[in-house]
Amino acid sequence: MANNRDDFKISDREELERATASASSFVQSASSFVQNIHTIALETASYAKTAFEDGAAYFEKLGQAKSFESALQLQADYARASCEAFVTQAARVAELYARLGEEARKPFETILAKAGSGKT
Repeated sequence: MANNRDDFKISDREELERATASASSFVQSASSFVQNIHTIALETASYAKTAFEDGAAYFEKLGQAKSFESALQLQADYARASCEAFVTQAARVAELYARLGEEARKPFETILAKAGSGKT
């Protein structure tokens, strides 16, 4: 009878250790998730600010254009620069979201690996 109690104590201790490790993994993942979301938000805000400033500068230059041809050239330059900035920003944000996905799946990989090996 005493042996069964000891087995339960050992089993309970092992379960507690596994649960603590799983909880720790989720907390680390949540922290990483929040950091990645924060980075994405900062990146997006920075891009929005830059795009707004570039647009304001463009309209200021457009108002000072002396001819129709110079206004068209300003428009073409602004459109080209805006497209390039957008593509660069989209690539940067896509990379950040990919990193977010990688970090989000780590605790699940750990749990699935333990479950697959019979150490749930």
